[in-house]
Amino acid sequence: MQQAVGSFYEAVAGLQPLNRWEGPQSDTLAAANSPVGLHPAAKTVWTTNLPDRVLAIQASDATVAITTHDGSVSTLDAAGKLTTQETPTAVR
Repeated sequence: MQQAVGSFYEAVAGLQPLNRWEGPQSDTLAAANSPVGLHPAAKTVWTTNLPDRVLAIQASDATVAITTHDGSVSTLDAAGKLTTQETPTAVR
């Protein structure tokens, strides 16, 4: 126990350095002013509104079928226009 108390006292008092290397006195770091090497963000081609949040997207050559959380399946064409929308029947 005395050795543990003595080691703790030496560490707190700074009688022996905690490591054998000397810390840096100054640095040359500077904050970034502009992003370098980043690409511009992709442009939005089209957007659409759906009845609920998207669960699955299935793409084919000319259409995109989107299944939403409420069970409906919406089909969009290449321009983002809604072509068909199948809504689930209510279960009682």
